[in-house]
Amino acid sequence: MSSIQRNGKPEDLITYPMGDDVSYVTLLVAEYSNESENTEYKQLWRSDFLKVISAFANTQGGILHTGLDDGGKPVGVQNTKKMLEDIPNTIRNKLGIVPSIKLRKEEGKEVIDIAVKKSSVPISFNGKFYVRSGSTVQELKGNDLAELLLKAMNYSWDEQVEEDATLDELCTDTMDEFKRLAQERLPSIVKESNYTTILQKLRLLKDGKLTKAAILLFAKDPQKYCLQAVVKIGKFQSPSIIQTTDIVEGNLFNQLNTSMEILQTKYLLRNISFEGLHRRDILEYPYEALREVIINAIIHRNYTKPIQTQLRIYPNRLVARNPGKLSPEVPVEQLKAEHDSIQRNKLIASVFYYAGFIEAWGSGMGKILEECRKQDLPEPDFIEENGVMVVTLYKNIQDEEYLKKFNLNHRQMNAVAYVKSNGRIMNHDYQKINNISKRTASRDLQKLVSLGIFHKSSNTGQSTSYKLEINEEKNIISKGHERAILPICGTFTSKSRVEASETEESASMIDASENIAVQDNEVLTKHDIDQATDHVTDQVTGQVTGHDTGHDTGQVTGQVPEQFIRLLMVITGEMTRGELQKTLKLRHRDSFVDAYLKPALELSLIEMTIPDKPTSSKQKYRLTEKGKKLRNEIE
Repeated sequence: MSSIQRNGKPEDLITYPMGDDVSYVTLLVAEYSNESENTEYKQLWRSDFLKVISAFANTQGGILHTGLDDGGKPVGVQNTKKMLEDIPNTIRNKLGIVPSIKLRKEEGKEVIDIAVKKSSVPISFNGKFYVRSGSTVQELKGNDLAELLLKAMNYSWDEQVEEDATLDELCTDTMDEFKRLAQERLPSIVKESNYTTILQKLRLLKDGKLTKAAILLFAKDPQKYCLQAVVKIGKFQSPSIIQTTDIVEGNLFNQLNTSMEILQTKYLLRNISFEGLHRRDILEYPYEALREVIINAIIHRNYTKPIQTQLRIYPNRLVARNPGKLSPEVPVEQLKAEHDSIQRNKLIASVFYYAGFIEAWGSGMGKILEECRKQDLPEPDFIEENGVMVVTLYKNIQDEEYLKKFNLNHRQMNAVAYVKSNGRIMNHDYQKINNISKRTASRDLQKLVSLGIFHKSSNTGQSTSYKLEINEEKNIISKGHERAILPICGTFTSKSRVEASETEESASMIDASENIAVQDNEVLTKHDIDQATDHVTDQVTGQVTGHDTGHDTGQVTGQVPEQFIRLLMVITGEMTRGELQKTLKLRHRDSFVDAYLKPALELSLIEMTIPDKPTSSKQKYRLTEKGKKLRNEIE
């Protein structure tokens, strides 16, 4: 008998019949103290828990622990000998997979662990397919189910045939341009004059019919078959006002070139510098990084989702959003490290590779990081939220427009200018240039450090100095909604129609878990958060309820604070406080409860599943009808 540690206590391992492909210890230790995507607790075994087992098999594998309550506390199971025989037989007969079963003792009580590995084929339960999403089980339907089945067959969406498409719909100008671009990696293509032959060699024809990849890559009007296959570009004067919006249509080659052209000529600025007598015009975001961001969005997006690829340009950052979860083999945390290249759309990626636009080594994200470093820009962010991949490029922290977002006072702005000229600043320098006391200087400097604008040296006392922090922590969260239009074909230019729209994006807010700047340029205390929460509650109450009667009007007017939008958009079914906080990527429990949960509960946007026991370990939250209406209005 052996043992491992759990919460500082040893567990007795009674049996250990684990398969070679599943590491029980790895799964056990991963997130044992909480239910997660690969962990589920049940007090006893029931046959309907086969739904959970099938979901594990269709995701990344996992363990169902029987004999533990929802908090992971052992309660024990009965008739273990019979269960050790019945459970594997039931799973094998109903699901067609063989689990690993282990009996162990914890705190003197018997617990049975049922471990399953990820299946190479989709597993159904009673004719339905399930996956894990966080600690919940979700049934797959429609496009999501189709994607699971295609992936299981090693068959990507873009390999499917577009039954009604004809060769006449292809743009020969785009195909000729591809031939020119691909001559280095496909030397023989230059001599090939038959377009059908080219398509066949690129595997873009199947039984004489065009694939979806062929349409997106070379058609004159691919939006005829895939309306959402466009790039939407928007410029925001402030978090609540959109200045300009363009939509770039046409095939993917056109979208790449036109998007880059519009960004350079209409949306982004160039910084001018001189090296001797030679003038240099430097785009505010690195050209190669921008291009790589757009290419990755075009290649890896999920074209079955009714969402456009979006490029949002804010005063201090550029945000690229495209629908499509990352492959489980490459989690978002690994994107900044060396990783394999796993393509969602294999044929599209292959053609872009031959055109010289990408490599086959998963080096795209690394290239973005490298280009930003070359231009002394903060490190980009790569995150995945609600099935959408988000890449954020930040402008130089020294940019004045960026600094305005932190509500710095004139003394702090003077200090930033001083450091830009002199490389560093000390407390006595700060006092001198602003004619203030040491105490005020210390408070101002600490604020600049807490915001990530200054970096404090390791020296102490009078030798302490402050420098600009290039790789600062970003704590401004924004979310937007835009609309507009724009046409096109095979040439790499297009015209656009611009629409200005106000209040198209909900007001941005600074995460309550971070330091928040207020009017007196101090850092928010717990009292300040409470006051801000009261103000937000009053603001939203006037938007989702009737002012006089207090009854739901069903209408949303004005701007809805960002934290309510974020909370409403992430709730799926019933979720625990921990699940919500983790999904929103918020670190501090108290701030989350004060700024998100409590106001939403008071406004009846969400409700508890166990209202008579608010502190229950089994407590979960779900949308009310009012919350659902508000979310529908936002969407």
